[in-house]
Amino acid sequence: MRTLYRLPLLCWLLVTTHPLSAASLPSNLSSEEVGRAIQIFGVGSGMRLLRSSESLPDWPGFKAGVELTLQPMKNINSLGNANGTLPTLFPMPRFYFAKGLGHGGELLIGTFPFIMRNTVATYGALLKWTVRPEDEYFLATAVFAGYTRMLALNNSLRAHTVEIGISVSKDYVRLRPYGGVAFALSVGDVGSGGGITRSGTVNSFKLFAGFELELPMSLSVQLDFLDLLPSASLLVGFRL
Repeated sequence: MRTLYRLPLLCWLLVTTHPLSAASLPSNLSSEEVGRAIQIFGVGSGMRLLRSSESLPDWPGFKAGVELTLQPMKNINSLGNANGTLPTLFPMPRFYFAKGLGHGGELLIGTFPFIMRNTVATYGALLKWTVRPEDEYFLATAVFAGYTRMLALNNSLRAHTVEIGISVSKDYVRLRPYGGVAFALSVGDVGSGGGITRSGTVNSFKLFAGFELELPMSLSVQLDFLDLLPSASLLVGFRL
């Protein structure tokens, strides 16, 4: 449990120390390049499921923790004037909460509300509904829909992302592997230098797989493939 309490401090250190302290987008991005930046940051910062397809009970049915996503920046520094200073892997921390709503429903909330030069601030929510529970079928199946608002790098990049998807999972008591597919739409804008702001809209297809491990602490690991660009997320928390 002491490790859990230290995770917010670790996340804070990750986003306030070098090389992130000087992280910035390249200037003079074209319309196409703005779309790529919105995809990597907007869709890349969208809510992660980090849950099996089974729903939490309605009472107490609560899970909370600290999430950390490592999002690859691909070759974004070489876009525009090629003067970007983003790290190869950009850490995106978030506080994560899940609550069972009864009748197979579940609400997930994720946020990192600190808006600074070198952070990605997010405000997101996701609704999940178990349509085929495992006690009636071999695999549990759930559908979900979510929304995330993202503000990155001192508000130089902003995006709104909506996502719908489906997941399946299998319960092995303490270990619950899961996977699924999702479709995301992100609308945003980038300040590309010289007082010019360019807008863009991108569609993305996402595959994901992971597992939940229930010990004295709850651990989730998830790999996402956003149009084949991989990212990894870790969630450490507790469940009631």
